[in-house]
Amino acid sequence: MNQTSEQRRDKILFELRNNGKVYVVRLAEFLEVTPETIRRDLSDMEKKQLLTRTHGGAVPFTGNLLEPIFDKKRRMEKKEKQKIGKKAAETIKKGDTIVIDTGTTTLELCAGIEGVANITILTNSLAGAALLTRRLEQKYFSGKIIVLGGVVNTAQHSIKGSLTAEMLAPFKVNKAYLSCGGISEQSVSDYDIEEINISKIMMSIADENFVLADHTKLDRQAFYTINKLDCFDNIICDAEPDGKWGKLCQQNQITWIKA
Repeated sequence: MNQTSEQRRDKILFELRNNGKVYVVRLAEFLEVTPETIRRDLSDMEKKQLLTRTHGGAVPFTGNLLEPIFDKKRRMEKKEKQKIGKKAAETIKKGDTIVIDTGTTTLELCAGIEGVANITILTNSLAGAALLTRRLEQKYFSGKIIVLGGVVNTAQHSIKGSLTAEMLAPFKVNKAYLSCGGISEQSVSDYDIEEINISKIMMSIADENFVLADHTKLDRQAFYTINKLDCFDNIICDAEPDGKWGKLCQQNQITWIKA
């Protein structure tokens, strides 16, 4: 079996998520490589905080498994998120229908929307809906806001669950704006499986999608995959793409927008 290290890594992560722990010997047999190759793979993945090495194997990296609570996240890379939110807001045009998921970076998008008329915004973000309502009342923009119903996640100020998915599915929008926990060479990922299911639907109903991510999210893998990297149209980031990311965007036909 001739596989790249990236392909092995994806399979190792898959096994880790399903079983909670992986073992060097079993992985070597499964992937048809030497135990030394698996040990190198695990060491490289530990450096990227994708897992934690243990005697004879590895377990999930606990530092990335729990998402920081909302208010704490708002203080992290705040200036970078504000730049990204403002840049994302510039992509919204008169008459657009858009959907915005929950997150502190997409909240800065809500804060940046101004000077556009007759837009329709769908969101499952409680914090975003409150901010958008104030800005609509203050006439920063005109249009309407549709708040999706469902189960309230108090830690993340969001709404999620099967009811949210059902409410969202019949809509069709021009643009979707998504937050994330990490972007790797293979995929865009986040922490909460119910919220990523909502993000998947948002992508499916949009003509064009944007993922908003500050530089700390690059080359990181959160616990659940939202979608493969090549499913995304635009990345809005506070950093310029380096050589690797420039090549990845070209290969996957992704537009990198520098905030």
